[in-house]
Amino acid sequence: MPLSKLLRFRESKFPSSDELETRGVRTEKVIQDLTENPMARVRIPEAPVPSADAEESQIRIAPRIVEPMQKIIEHIFDDRLKQFTKELEPVKKLEDDIAKLSRQIDTRFEMLSKQIETSQTNFEAKVSEHDQLMNDLSVEIKALKRVFDNILPTFTDSIRELRSLLENKK
Repeated sequence: MPLSKLLRFRESKFPSSDELETRGVRTEKVIQDLTENPMARVRIPEAPVPSADAEESQIRIAPRIVEPMQKIIEHIFDDRLKQFTKELEPVKKLEDDIAKLSRQIDTRFEMLSKQIETSQTNFEAKVSEHDQLMNDLSVEIKALKRVFDNILPTFTDSIRELRSLLENKK
């Protein structure tokens, strides 16, 4: 996967801010270095002033040589441009792959979000249904308790009478 290779390359070449801090580099220093103009630190020497002797010693290029030189330069430039575009093709392909992966990740993320929302809705419905069933069961158990409370004394009395009748018959 090109994206994972790119991320591994980034991690291997560029230290994280935590790694920099463990090496003793302060975050403020890094920010200052990044925001400063890097060319302000580079001293550029002044070009020497040409003397009169230097102007006389310059070689004059004949006009008949200029045109072939221009063609050679254009040819070299075209070759270098073709070479550069060939070297740039993998970068463009990588960019397209990253864009494609990004779209796929976005699509998967949206699908996962929808699935999570659906699951959450289903879960809430099941919990609500379960609560209703528990309430109904609680009502039925209370009703059954009342029935037993009313019937049980009569039932136990009937059993006692049957027991006494059986004992009398023996």
